[in-house]
Amino acid sequence: MKNILPFFLLFVFISCSKFERISKRIDTYNKARKPFITAHQMRVKLYKKGYLGFINLMNDTLIISQSGQIDALIYGGIIAGTKEKICYEYNDYDKKLEINKYGCELHSLIQKWDTLGIRAKELEQKNLIRSKVYYKRIILNNNKIVKKDAIEFMEIID
Repeated sequence: MKNILPFFLLFVFISCSKFERISKRIDTYNKARKPFITAHQMRVKLYKKGYLGFINLMNDTLIISQSGQIDALIYGGIIAGTKEKICYEYNDYDKKLEINKYGCELHSLIQKWDTLGIRAKELEQKNLIRSKVYYKRIILNNNKIVKKDAIEFMEIID
């Protein structure tokens, strides 16, 4: 048992560092927006606490939307992999993190990354008052980002 522990710790360290490198590269989009805690810092915090263990660094597609309310010191978002997703809210004032795995919904057009469908729905709902949202899609293969793209649109209301 004692012989296995060092190898396990080494595996966790290497896995975490690979995730941190990938997470940092995701932020090359949207550099103009600087929240009080960076999106990368938030993803690493979630990963280190074990909430992003569902992400398969060898082969997965992630859909991420993260935003912050600087005046309220609240940061939140959704991180979805192929198999699972989480919604979270982090209050930077009292350092409180809330996780929701089960009431976390992602519109089917976003899950499919149907950008034409998203634009059509956006036009269909042009007279509704909605917020602008920003999503990233990251495709991972062999611990590397092989493709990333993003879309910004007016929130879809069903």
